[in-house]
Amino acid sequence: MAGASGAGGEGRGRGRPGARRVHARELLGVFALGAGLALIALARLLPIATERVPGSPDVLLVLSLLRWGAESLGSWDAFWSPPFFFPTEGVRTYADHFAGHLLVFAPLARLAGDALGYNLLLWLSFPVAAVCVHVLLRRVGAGRGVAAALALAWAFAPYRWDQIGRLQMLWVPGIPLALVAFDRLLERPVPRRAVAFVAAYALAVSAGSYLAYWLHIPLAALAIARLARTPARLATTRARRALAGAVLGALLLAGLSFGPYLAAASDGELARAEREVRTLGAEVRSWLAPSPRNLYAGLVPAEWMRYERALFPGFLLAGAAAAGALALVRGRRRRARSLELALFASAAAFVPLAFAPVWLAVRELLPGMSSMRGPTRTYSYVLLAVAVLGARGLGRIAARLGRRRALRAGGVAAALLLLVEVWPLRFETWETPAVDSRARHRPYVGVLAGLERARAVAVLPLTGDHREARRMQPATVHGVPIVNGYSGFTAPSYRRAVARCGVDRLPVSAGCLGLLARLGVSHVVVEAAPGAARVEDVLEPAAAARARTLFQRHRTFVFELRPARRRPERLSARPRS
Repeated sequence: MAGASGAGGEGRGRGRPGARRVHARELLGVFALGAGLALIALARLLPIATERVPGSPDVLLVLSLLRWGAESLGSWDAFWSPPFFFPTEGVRTYADHFAGHLLVFAPLARLAGDALGYNLLLWLSFPVAAVCVHVLLRRVGAGRGVAAALALAWAFAPYRWDQIGRLQMLWVPGIPLALVAFDRLLERPVPRRAVAFVAAYALAVSAGSYLAYWLHIPLAALAIARLARTPARLATTRARRALAGAVLGALLLAGLSFGPYLAAASDGELARAEREVRTLGAEVRSWLAPSPRNLYAGLVPAEWMRYERALFPGFLLAGAAAAGALALVRGRRRRARSLELALFASAAAFVPLAFAPVWLAVRELLPGMSSMRGPTRTYSYVLLAVAVLGARGLGRIAARLGRRRALRAGGVAAALLLLVEVWPLRFETWETPAVDSRARHRPYVGVLAGLERARAVAVLPLTGDHREARRMQPATVHGVPIVNGYSGFTAPSYRRAVARCGVDRLPVSAGCLGLLARLGVSHVVVEAAPGAARVEDVLEPAAAARARTLFQRHRTFVFELRPARRRPERLSARPRS
């Protein structure tokens, strides 16, 4: 990947170093450092990585979507309709699509099982992010050591540790690479650079919809900054054709990635409740809050560390950015490059958006924004701007100290601060058996896998909350669609089932089984509480008359339902939050 960043002409001249060339050996060094630091951070997961994952219902949701994606790669319709929330279709639009992750997860899971496949993806997300941010920092003129230190600090920032259950917020190689590739394309619009930008953009949109959606803000700012400075770059027909081809390619990829979400949200029902947005919006104190998983979490009051609001950038990034801001105010100024301006302008927009009142005021103006959950999920772009500002600060400090002193003192200080950020994290782990080990799944999995005429199954009692996430991965193993599901949105079919069957309610009523049969359910699994050893303990007498017992072991029952008198219903993905 030698020369990946190009030799930018912008900002060159006396005292203004241009964009630095990035060599493969340099990137391998950053990757190795990032991989080692990630191993330290995830140390408690290493001995159990084949059987357990970080304990979170979001992890189980992601794992289930990855598992189904690996099984349905050959079918567009099947990919967007995983076997959850039956009979509602297209329910992958309730979450991120994770299409890009499958290129890594599918072979790993097939060889080593779901848990290890997920954990390897989680581990790789940190060094891969560091490498790509390193490329961006080199593009804006940072030296090798400064870029490596800040890229690692970005990859291991407290905000990213707080997102450990959401792989789509961690696996972000396409974001910095797309920005660098677009900057190079605008600098010199030629077909080769247009192809490179489309490839980087594909990497960004295939990794998930949240960060890819907001990528267009810095891209637009970059286009304005570049073309305002050098409009002559598009003076030739060849340049205009290259840029037009890149834009058309990006539009096609955006349509494939965002189209299903826009279709599902076309009637306005795919929208987050105002209460949820206000709960997840930032507060002033959020900008000083680390993740509860960080070593130094005890330095701030516990009430500051709220869900998805760990916005403290970490000691190294914060100190470097402060030095960069001081250099801008008091030191010798150099003309900012277009990529820097674009990131600073984007951060200026994203910081107020992190507060719920601003988010709520703006979200109806942009298509699809109303379906997004957390106002703080734009923070990755703010961190990029912080890293770019920090590159100015550390570069100035290194120039003042002298090369040898800077390498020694700065390297030791950066290493110590990075170790503080990654000191073995505190997090719970949950078991998730390998996909081929049906015997280690819940007892009913093997039974359902052997039924040839099973149309759909409901696992009772319904819980109406995140506990349903534990029932999703088994569905990808036995292959029978389930009424159950967990996501940021709730399917209309699931709401009807909860309304009729109740939450955590046993024994099951005849009315509940009747509704399930009308929805097209052919089998019911009942996971009973301790002490329930007979059918009479889990089914009311009228319900028992509508079901035939196929399997019973300990507190697990599998029943076959009598067919419904009416034709089963099919629903599209029209959820409410």
